[in-house]
Amino acid sequence: RSSDLRAPDPLPSGAAYLLKTSGTTQLPGIELRVQAPEELRDVTVGGQAFEAVPSVDGSRDLPVSWRAGDARDVVYVEVTGSAASGSLGLCAFRDADGRGTLPRGLFGAAGVGSLVFHRLREVAADVPSLDGAEVRFDFALTAEVSFR
Repeated sequence: RSSDLRAPDPLPSGAAYLLKTSGTTQLPGIELRVQAPEELRDVTVGGQAFEAVPSVDGSRDLPVSWRAGDARDVVYVEVTGSAASGSLGLCAFRDADGRGTLPRGLFGAAGVGSLVFHRLREVAADVPSLDGAEVRFDFALTAEVSFR
């Protein structure tokens, strides 16, 4: 029955996670305790609330801001154009700064696209049976905008 098929709820931000694997005959089980970052809040684009920005002027630098977070985290902004043009660029900022600037010229030609703000946390994990391991959390906010 199709009514039983639902998209999963997003994982909660700011939560403590316990990640476990059962292991195999070649690798022992793993148990990691990690803390996810908070979701992005108070995001602004050009001084306007993120969710209320209908268009972006691509001919000038665009200031962006958010409620500053943990110094371990990175906020990156992905700019995408139409389906034909795809990703136009990406800018990364230190989360603890709470602000950055998207340079003019990043937005490409006029038209419809999107801005996606990501908060990324990477946590290295010490797992004796592996050469390296890490856990990544990437919480995102997306808004459709027109570039002019």
